[in-house]
Amino acid sequence: MKVLVQITSASTGGIGRLTRDICDTLPVSEYKAFIAYGRGDLVRKKYDYKFDHKLDIYVHAILSRIADGTGLGSYVGTRRLVKWLRHIKPDIIHLHNLHGYYINIPVLFKYLAKTNIPVVWTFHDCWNFTGHCTHFSLIQCHKWKDMCYHCPQLGKYPISYFDYSTRNYFLKKKYYCSLRNLTIVTPSKWLQGLVEASFLRKYPSIVINNGIDLKLFRVKSNYSRIKVGNRKIILGLASTWSDRKGLGDFLKLSQSLSDEYVIVLVGLTKSLIKKLPGNVVGITHTENAEQLVDLYNNAFVFINPTYEDNFPTTNIEAMACGTSVITYNTGGSPESLTLETGYVLEQGDVKGILQVIRCHVKNELTIKACRERAMQFDKFTVFSKYKELYGRIINT
Repeated sequence: MKVLVQITSASTGGIGRLTRDICDTLPVSEYKAFIAYGRGDLVRKKYDYKFDHKLDIYVHAILSRIADGTGLGSYVGTRRLVKWLRHIKPDIIHLHNLHGYYINIPVLFKYLAKTNIPVVWTFHDCWNFTGHCTHFSLIQCHKWKDMCYHCPQLGKYPISYFDYSTRNYFLKKKYYCSLRNLTIVTPSKWLQGLVEASFLRKYPSIVINNGIDLKLFRVKSNYSRIKVGNRKIILGLASTWSDRKGLGDFLKLSQSLSDEYVIVLVGLTKSLIKKLPGNVVGITHTENAEQLVDLYNNAFVFINPTYEDNFPTTNIEAMACGTSVITYNTGGSPESLTLETGYVLEQGDVKGILQVIRCHVKNELTIKACRERAMQFDKFTVFSKYKELYGRIINT
């Protein structure tokens, strides 16, 4: 019986669900799979371990604001985690995001380097090899390749009033590169390419895409119709809308659309909804997963005009429901699409989006093509690759 421990910031959210999905693909006869996290409620009470407290997280967040100290707080909580790890003696440790004000990098990595436990580390953004930011594509910053300094994104998450990006860069390099048995996983080829250009280039890296629940996200013959007259729905979705996610481009697009179409945006705040033009419908959130599935099925086309992204599962969710995708050539966003299932345009090409919408056809052939493409990202098939990876590493 092999013991796996995944470490992540929270039990909730997309990464929290991903950690549980990975556990679900592992045979219980072969693995005892634990998840350790900093905040959130226990989901699998027998195999979940919460090691941080609210006070630790609040103090860590303050440290981040005043001294750019994300990854340097939570000393007590991380010592508690290390004590627990020594007790259960894992055969392999799987890291996820280390930002989120919940982990102390020096404490954790001193333990990992000393024990030489095999480590798998899934990157969900670029924070692990920069001195501060999680993404840098929008401002075209390349300092991370050699040394971060004078960070232009202190006002972006994780927000800091003062610049310690050089210190953070070399601190990460020191502790991360102390590991002897590390394999890096990225959800996209794009992010893998960045890793191979960073100070982590000496470690092996592989691509394992994100997956979705294809039993949930599906083509429905009977779904709740959205009452927008006979207009075709152009759907957009984001957890937090901003120009980084393409909100401004949707508003530009609305100025050129004919009355044949209506834009529906999910994830907007009430204050933003009040400012929308007449041909844009705003929804704060979906009540449940089935309502989201209905939205995807209703849509004539799904648009993801993101300016910074890794491997968005919203593209796959839309295709699984039979809806084609329009996205920008941003990060790993185009990697899930084919010529039969979507369109890839250059960033900011709103005129190009308009032309695609006018030419696009949604019929049985496009619905079938989208569904077949999405089948390649079934979460159980995709995440079973982690089992194969664990086996190779443990048996090496």
